[in-house]
Amino acid sequence: MQIHCLRTQEDLFETRLLRRVFDPVFVDAENVDSNLGAPLLLYGQWHPQGFRAGLQWLSGLAYRLRYPCIVLPPFESGSLSSVLSLHTQLNVQMVNTNHLTILPEAELLQLGEKQAFKIQTDAAFSGLTGKLCLAAGEPSLAGLLIIQPKNTSTPLLLCGARLLSASGLSDDEDRLFLFERIVTWAWGWQSIPDLSQKTAIVPAQLDDSTWHVVCIVLAGCRLTAPKEIVALGRTLFGCEISHSGLEIALRRLAELGLATFDGDNLQVNLEGIEVYTQQNGLWAYVRSLRKDFERMQL
Repeated sequence: MQIHCLRTQEDLFETRLLRRVFDPVFVDAENVDSNLGAPLLLYGQWHPQGFRAGLQWLSGLAYRLRYPCIVLPPFESGSLSSVLSLHTQLNVQMVNTNHLTILPEAELLQLGEKQAFKIQTDAAFSGLTGKLCLAAGEPSLAGLLIIQPKNTSTPLLLCGARLLSASGLSDDEDRLFLFERIVTWAWGWQSIPDLSQKTAIVPAQLDDSTWHVVCIVLAGCRLTAPKEIVALGRTLFGCEISHSGLEIALRRLAELGLATFDGDNLQVNLEGIEVYTQQNGLWAYVRSLRKDFERMQL
């Protein structure tokens, strides 16, 4: 199975392991565009001007590639929101763990019955952005994150685990299995077709970051008026929640048993949404909001 890498990666140490499991094809950065015929894999010192310069280059094309891009260590700590052209919070921090817990969002990677991996992990991600698939050490930190700003965007996968370097703290079978599943997912990903020329009405979509903000506001502030949810989403998280987006979020809450409607009144299943936010790595934000609201009421 082929995978694309940049010419700057051809002589890196990690490339030796990559050649054992996949067939890398090396291209010049200036030749990377939306027609690239295989997933793009970035690892090691892949950009000559450094990590952040590389992400700035990547942000201009990652979400419109034909196949998802995969970024592996090393990472640099700090905010990635602006450098990746994101409107929601995304931070990276250095960690030292070899325990990755598999979360429900990882279902798309088809990991089977496994519940955890033993893989040395150096970087973890936090914030309201993307699908948190593997937790690194604690529930709010992602060892593997998939970012898709819009449903029509091509996903960008960030993984802080050392998948292309051996470590005495890693299980090699876990490491290679996860790597194989990630690349297989990238190859199998299909973009949503462009329906702009068709007469059928395309239903409104709800991106993950908006959905997460709605859940956090409901669980953290215990407010149910739509105007308050929209206002707090904008004030606290800089998230503009459209009317149609809020309607979709409220319907999803009802489908998941996290809320019911009494006429036009929304009744939140507080216990249920607390459990949901804990399971999906959002509890730290809920707890922080509750503390802020408690201080305001004193």
